[in-house]
Amino acid sequence: MIFSIGGRLHVIVGLTTADPADPASGLAIPGGVGVAIRPWLRTDLPAGTPIAFGAPVGTMRLASDDTGALDLQLSRYGTVTLDLVEAF
Repeated sequence: MIFSIGGRLHVIVGLTTADPADPASGLAIPGGVGVAIRPWLRTDLPAGTPIAFGAPVGTMRLASDDTGALDLQLSRYGTVTLDLVEAF
């Protein structure tokens, strides 16, 4: 799952603890689950920091000035590949 914190994109790559479940019913119960994310956080964040799961955004810039430049002919379709890097 991709999410953002303060304009930086992150992805959950795995669980570091077991998903808490009721042993009798097997249903999930409320509790904390540890997750591994990439890229790692660069600073400690206070509890209650907003995390955007619904519409994550990241501040990016083109890797070079000519990234995405291509010649198109009239009435033709083209495919553009963009090379982006994180802007901070």
